[in-house]
Amino acid sequence: MKMRKMLALSLNALMAVSLLAGCGGTPASTGGSTPASTGDSGSGSTEPVNIVWAGWSGEEEASKEIFQRMRTTYEEASGNTVT
Repeated sequence: MKMRKMLALSLNALMAVSLLAGCGGTPASTGGSTPASTGDSGSGSTEPVNIVWAGWSGEEEASKEIFQRMRTTYEEASGNTVT
């Protein structure tokens, strides 16, 4: 039983990291909306954005602390907020 919990926790963490990694980087030019640029048009900087997290795995007692740490680390590194 303990092995199953560890496997489930590991898979949840891996999925969350994959999701956060997919949210970062340079936006693809697919015609979607991107954050407004600030400063010079060539500076490449963007305004921080608010990301809404919707998922059940971050509410489980076993993984709540891990998701909180990932969210905080992401917010500090990107300047974006996650609600």
